[in-house]
Amino acid sequence: MLNCYAGMGKGMHQRAPTREVLEQMAQHQVASRSPVRDRDRFIAFCFAAADVVFELDTWGNIQFAGGATQWLLHETESELIGQSILDKVDSDQRALLKAVMNQCRILGRANATVIRFGDEATRFRTATVYGTYLPEYPDSVYLSIQSGRPRMIAADLGDATKDKDTGLLDADSFAKLATELAVSQPEACANLFMTLMELQGFEKERKSLDEESERDFVENIVAYLQALSVDGTFAGRLEDDKFGLIHDGNLDQEAVIRGLKEQPFAENLKVESVDLPIDSHGMSEKDIARALAYTIKEFAEENEEFTLTSLAGAYTDMLSETKEKLQRFQQTVANGEFDIHLQPIVHLETGKVHHYEALSRLHELGPDASPFQFITFAEDVGVIGDFDLAVCRKAIAQVQYANQHSGNLSIAINVSGRSLKSDIFVDELMNLLLSCSEIRSQLMFELTESSQIKNLERTNEILKKLRQLGHAVCLDDFGAGAAGYQYLRQLETDYVKIDGVYVHEAEDSQSGRAFLKSMARLCQDLGIETIGECVETNGQAELLKDIGVQFGQGFLFGRPEPRVSGVCEPFKSRNGEFDLGDDD
Repeated sequence: MLNCYAGMGKGMHQRAPTREVLEQMAQHQVASRSPVRDRDRFIAFCFAAADVVFELDTWGNIQFAGGATQWLLHETESELIGQSILDKVDSDQRALLKAVMNQCRILGRANATVIRFGDEATRFRTATVYGTYLPEYPDSVYLSIQSGRPRMIAADLGDATKDKDTGLLDADSFAKLATELAVSQPEACANLFMTLMELQGFEKERKSLDEESERDFVENIVAYLQALSVDGTFAGRLEDDKFGLIHDGNLDQEAVIRGLKEQPFAENLKVESVDLPIDSHGMSEKDIARALAYTIKEFAEENEEFTLTSLAGAYTDMLSETKEKLQRFQQTVANGEFDIHLQPIVHLETGKVHHYEALSRLHELGPDASPFQFITFAEDVGVIGDFDLAVCRKAIAQVQYANQHSGNLSIAINVSGRSLKSDIFVDELMNLLLSCSEIRSQLMFELTESSQIKNLERTNEILKKLRQLGHAVCLDDFGAGAAGYQYLRQLETDYVKIDGVYVHEAEDSQSGRAFLKSMARLCQDLGIETIGECVETNGQAELLKDIGVQFGQGFLFGRPEPRVSGVCEPFKSRNGEFDLGDDD
């Protein structure tokens, strides 16, 4: 400071300040410490990054308002004094704003949270709310309001699906958004963390309360978690008592837990949580995203070996292990280190092979080992589409080879419901199929992992395109999930494969037989042909035939083999014939 005064002016010689200058400096410093000046500085600091600032009392009543209040709320600063800030936001976001205010008191500050201000009559204003708390003024909370959404991250929430009980992101959408952030915005992720949290007793408590109390309990817990998350939206319910949130910077876990237990009816919850960084750990952005998705899934599922305690100490090891698995997967796909074996599907009336299902076998595991864990891992980390395309290419090559040497061969190729969620996969699949128009009627696609399908309308459009190209479509494992009938109603398919559990139950009990018969009759009424899985005895084959199932698959008819001989029938559409479309 002294040198600044001494050196002002170009070419001036440095010299010590005079006594008069020093006295003026001292008077300036005293004046600058006045309460009025301090308050003005605080307001100026707020306005540097905000459009409106509020000081609120304990109940949320406005004690001070400054800035563009007429833009935000169509009221002047003086008109707002004494009114409740909670009355100035969309009614369904009052709990969220209240949670932001509480977060200020508990943690000292509040993360950027997106809130809708105003009402329908005056048009809602979307703004980002920041908050802070000054210990010197324990009865006040300070909010700064900035127009629009925070610029730190951007994510498309348009396709996100919500948990029906809480309105938070469901496990799939939470994992998807975490993945998108890690891939598309690595710089932002360097400052972000993911907290996985178990609120033991949440679901039990929720179900034990009356309707009004349950609403208060859930609403306040949800708002609290949203207020902790980035822009108030990156919080998800991963399972009954398991939650996740993405937030800016490390959270004081003890303070967070204390705040949670202060919510209505939450005092008996047992809370455990762990903070995980969203950074590269030496992995590519794409691979860290997949590892995050895998971690979230493992935490969400009932896995006794995967706990928050073990996760906290083993996260880095898990990422390294996931990286190694991904590298092995990528090597397997890139080098074609797998074969497809063919298992026959037989017409139960004639005993003739109708077509074959293509089943993959990894070189490293041998021809008799199932690649179940390999495929499950690929589905969990979101790379199953790469494998599905690789299998499709090999199946196409095998059909073309058979046509040239031993007669017509018809093959069913498995495609995961997870793969169909990717526009990139669908585009690559369609481009691949355009190059093999001569064998379209010899290729069928079996939709597996259908439980992962959320957008049935979009999926049906994809299936319709496949059928229009000339490919039959089969819904695999019908009856294995509660949504099976919903899929049958909304997805246009030519074949349905009935889960083997129902085949065995039909042989063991009259009720099982009645249930299987009803499934077969429904498909028959819809004009859909049926395939019974896991047929191991002649008795099971006769039973399926008696109740109207057309085809059977299982060890009774043959095990998967690398090479087969014989002539298969081309697939037929339930509409009589396919529209082959434009090959160009």
